[in-house]
Amino acid sequence: MSKNTKTIIMLIIGLSIAMFLSYLNIKNTAEPIKKESKPVKNTQGKIVENGVREFNISGMNFSFSQSEMKAKEGDKIRVIFKSTKGYHNWTLDEFNVKTDTVEPGKTTIVEFIANKTGSFKYYSSISEDEKFGMTGKLIIEK
Repeated sequence: MSKNTKTIIMLIIGLSIAMFLSYLNIKNTAEPIKKESKPVKNTQGKIVENGVREFNISGMNFSFSQSEMKAKEGDKIRVIFKSTKGYHNWTLDEFNVKTDTVEPGKTTIVEFIANKTGSFKYYSSISEDEKFGMTGKLIIEK
């Protein structure tokens, strides 16, 4: 084998190794899928007419704008839910309440009485939203 042939073979092997390492670097630096934003934690909502405790919550891909809500036992709670990205709803099984499913830019409202104390998970029941972390916590205190 001539010296030129050996040089060309070594050059091809070197370029192949460089391309492979470059591919691995690109593959390993790809960012994982993230939630759209960090939810606000620990909100009391606001008291509006007739003592209704009102919460404005937005839903986006795999998160709510609020990860925690607090109220008092006996409060009438109003959830004003708006989807900002994707189709979502707001579901709270222990109080048998669920908003309509809304598309981006649309709003829906649900009201209920907080007639028991404890910590209750709310979530979006659409597709695999809950599985991917679209959940929050409602805390009802005495």
